[in-house]
Amino acid sequence: MDSFTTANVVAGQAFRVPLAGILQRFGRERVTFHKHHGDEWLQVSLTGEISGTPPPGCAGSSGHLVVVASVADDHRLRSSTGTSVAVTVPVRDPEAPLVDRLRVATWNMRYDATRPHDGVNKVLRVLLDQSVDVVALQEVHRYQEPGTVRQLAERLGWYHHECPRIHLAPDDDKDIGLISRYPIDPHRSAHDAEFLRSAVTAGDLTVHLCCVHLDYESYGPHAAEPGKRRFTARSRRRRTGPDAGRRCGTGSSAGSRSSSPGTREPVIVLGDFNCPSHRDWISDVTTEPRNWPATLALEEAGFQDSYRAVHPDPRAYPGLTWSPTELWNADLQRAEPQDRIDFIFHRGGRLTVLDSRTHVTGTPAPAEQHEEWEEHPRHRYNAWPSDHAAVITTYRVNTPRGCG
Repeated sequence: MDSFTTANVVAGQAFRVPLAGILQRFGRERVTFHKHHGDEWLQVSLTGEISGTPPPGCAGSSGHLVVVASVADDHRLRSSTGTSVAVTVPVRDPEAPLVDRLRVATWNMRYDATRPHDGVNKVLRVLLDQSVDVVALQEVHRYQEPGTVRQLAERLGWYHHECPRIHLAPDDDKDIGLISRYPIDPHRSAHDAEFLRSAVTAGDLTVHLCCVHLDYESYGPHAAEPGKRRFTARSRRRRTGPDAGRRCGTGSSAGSRSSSPGTREPVIVLGDFNCPSHRDWISDVTTEPRNWPATLALEEAGFQDSYRAVHPDPRAYPGLTWSPTELWNADLQRAEPQDRIDFIFHRGGRLTVLDSRTHVTGTPAPAEQHEEWEEHPRHRYNAWPSDHAAVITTYRVNTPRGCG
C-alpha cells in the first residue's frame, strides 16, 4: 500500500486512526510501526495507531506522515526499507462542515471476493486507491466471524453495518452490507428482508443509505435480441412476474422511510439491481410496466440516477457494470448481454453530483471455465476481484438552506 487518506479531522480536536490492518503483510509474525518522517503533531504507536491534535493553523490543509512497518526482530526497523505507507490527514476548521464532498460506491463482491487469489487485499487496495468514503457491498456473507463486511471494516479501521444472522445457513441471510469512514448511527439504521438501511453521520450531515441486492433469476436481458437494448413483451414477461412490483419498489419505499418527517436529510439507494435502467433501453410496450420497473419506481419517488445525471447519453456513456469477466453464457450458448445493472440513486437538496463513473482495475481475464484451467483458472490472477464493475459517485455536500 503506497498511500492512505484518513477521514477528515477537526483542528484542535484529538483523533486516533488504526493503521495496522492495512499493512497485514507479514503473516503471523509480530509487526511494529514507526514514524519515518512527517509533521510534528502526528505520531504512530508501536501497534500501528496514528494519533495527534491538529494545530488551529492547519485548518483547511492536510497533515502528512510516513509510517514504516517491519517484523519486530528486523534490524532495519527504523529505516525506509521496510513496508511503508504515506498517510494524509485532511484537517477541517471547527466552524466549517466536517465534509464538503462525499465519495460513495456500490460494489458486488462476487462470493466475498474469494474467487481470485488474495481477493480481500485486492478489495482493500481498490477502496483506498479510489479514496471512497462509503461503500455498499453485495454478495457478502458471514460464513465465519468476522464476516466479510466486518473483516473489511476492521482492516480499514472503518465502521460497518450488516444484516444479522437469522437462518442456520449463511447463504439464506441477505447478502448485503455497508462500510464507512464516518460513524453509522445504530439507532437510526435498520434492515428488512430486502434491504439494509444505514444512517451515516459526518458532522452536521446525516445520509441514509439503502443497500439492495435484487433477485438475479429470470434475468430480463437474456430475452432481448442479442446486441440490442429493446424492452419488449417477452423481456417483460421474463422479468416482471407477480412479485416484481414489491421487489422493485423496495428501494423507493426504504428510502421514503429513511429520514425523519420534516427533515431534509438526503437518502441514497444503491446496489446491484440485477436489471437495466429504463434510461438505457428503448421500449416497445405501451402498457405498465412500460420499461424496467425498478429504476422507474425510484424516479417516480423523486430519486435521481447519479450516473445519468452526469452522463445523460446512454450511447456515448453506456456505463456497463455487468460484466467485465462474464462474456459468454454457456447455458444459453450466446454472448452474455453487457449492461448497466448497478446503481447509485439519491434524493435530497444537500447532495449534488460532481462526478459518477464505473471502475475496473486493469483488463480482467474472462471467468471462463476449461478443463485445463480447473486448478488454476486465468481469472484467479485478475487484479480486479469481482465480476461486476464498481460504481463510484462523488457528491458535493451543500450547506442546509437557512444556514451559513
